[in-house]
Amino acid sequence: MTIVFYITDVAIETKGGHGPVCGVLCLVSEDKQLYVSMSPYYMMKRTSSSSDGPMEHNIDIEMAQNKYLIRFELAKTEAIVIAHMAKEQKTKMMMRLKEGCCSDNFIFSKGKEEGFLETISNFMQVTKSLDDPNVYFISTIPEIIKPADQHPRNSSPSLEPSDPSKNYGIRVFEMFANVKTAFIDAASIISQGAEETYVPEPEDEILVTDDSLGDFVMVQNTDEIGEVDLIRHSIPLMDRQIPITEECWNSLFDDQGRITDKELFRRKLFYGGCDPEIRPKVWKFLFGFYPLSSTASERAVLDEKREKDFQIYMNQWMAITDEQRKYCTRFDYNEHCIGKDVVRTDRMWPYYEDDESVGLVYVSNVLKSYLVFNFDLGYVQGMNDLVSVFVMLFKNQVDAFWCFKSLMDEFMLNFERNQSGIRTQMKLLVELTKLVDPHFSTYIESLGPMAFGVCFRWLLILFKREFPLDVLMQIWEAIFSKYYPNFHLFICIAMILEFKNKILRDKLEMDQLLVLLNQSADKLDGYTVLQNAEQLYKLFIAIEHKNPVLAGQMHMLLPEQVKQFPEFHSKRESYG
Repeated sequence: MTIVFYITDVAIETKGGHGPVCGVLCLVSEDKQLYVSMSPYYMMKRTSSSSDGPMEHNIDIEMAQNKYLIRFELAKTEAIVIAHMAKEQKTKMMMRLKEGCCSDNFIFSKGKEEGFLETISNFMQVTKSLDDPNVYFISTIPEIIKPADQHPRNSSPSLEPSDPSKNYGIRVFEMFANVKTAFIDAASIISQGAEETYVPEPEDEILVTDDSLGDFVMVQNTDEIGEVDLIRHSIPLMDRQIPITEECWNSLFDDQGRITDKELFRRKLFYGGCDPEIRPKVWKFLFGFYPLSSTASERAVLDEKREKDFQIYMNQWMAITDEQRKYCTRFDYNEHCIGKDVVRTDRMWPYYEDDESVGLVYVSNVLKSYLVFNFDLGYVQGMNDLVSVFVMLFKNQVDAFWCFKSLMDEFMLNFERNQSGIRTQMKLLVELTKLVDPHFSTYIESLGPMAFGVCFRWLLILFKREFPLDVLMQIWEAIFSKYYPNFHLFICIAMILEFKNKILRDKLEMDQLLVLLNQSADKLDGYTVLQNAEQLYKLFIAIEHKNPVLAGQMHMLLPEQVKQFPEFHSKRESYG
């Protein structure tokens, strides 16, 4: 199979209250036949019941791909109907088939239809109708022009099927149930961005059309090009949105003080974070201090309980006598380690600069209280980095303790002595990289099993030392919003791929790679990393069928509370 032409960001009109499905429209050459193929990569969803209401992005990739994948022979096409939408600067295109049925309407940026028709003309005869300039007849027969009485003006193909029950788009879904695999096997185009360092050999050369075709890319030979690159290239990078403000935050609650739309809360946090002034309030919900379903009165009761329970843990370690310490050697050792680590924690931050800083006292108190709360785990270096962020935000040890405890509920295995949590995630990173960037993964694997070793620190303290505090907090908001479960793994991959060009160009060895990535602190643009990580996540969803075992492992890694999210099942249905 060879993709000879494609258009990105093509929308298919849908019914049933959904917004359009967006994807990539391709002309695929196979066995001397030309096929039209449409592969969705996301679906838009209306934010109101109105048919013309605003729409937002909805990564319901399974629904989009299972229902709206299209593939049919171009030779079965009788005519292509073009309609220009002047106000929207868009083009609407429908393909009328010889069977008398029609494809769905394809909508894309105005002007792209020219390249589409030009490419078809290289394989088949394309003739503009003498009666309707918006109609183009397609045929393999040179004498394509039909007599006027066969195509009278009042019977020219229109953008609406003559019989809705014969809508070819619906029939194609039934005829080509396995088209997803067929399409992805055919997809083999590398993005032509300036950042790409891979230079094809002469026999693998990519032929790009001249500037007159604008956004179009023509490919003559794609045999050796990574098949996932086309899909990733076609997935748009989503812009950061306005942070949640005080007014927006208050609008999320009903009269009883309960968050009315949990999915909206997670989505807004993921894409925009929150205003620093309301972050302490927001993070109590984000990190489980308050359940999202709690009312204002329930939270008042919970405040008292949290305060009381924390004081119990404080009293337990404060009550240990010198005599008792002789029989609590493990506690004594852990407390000693806490003391050594706390005095070195984030001293460059003004809140911790003073040796007598109350912030350092709070960090120490929280760690010791967690030590008696979770005797089995104890204290492990790195916990101080995480607690420091919460203390810095809340200036309150009770709130900091419970939010840290919630974080540890999810990432506790990262701190086990056998490092089972980190090891599992490192293995997943290797497999994920193979899936989303096979070419780069091949090089990294050639360096040896420790090539992903730098990710150990990233995973253990969740990028704490890689970004400035304000950016780190927004990254945590994206991760713990659970809008995309296990999103931290894709942040790791996005960070590594930021250095892909240099790694491949300079052919870095293992030690050089580790030095490069270890020195990346404060050099990466956190917002770009978030954009790229989301794009990689969408790519994974689109191609996870290639590695169902990996998909299952990703599912098993999720905390139980995430598996209960209704939107989790709608987005990740294939994991079930």
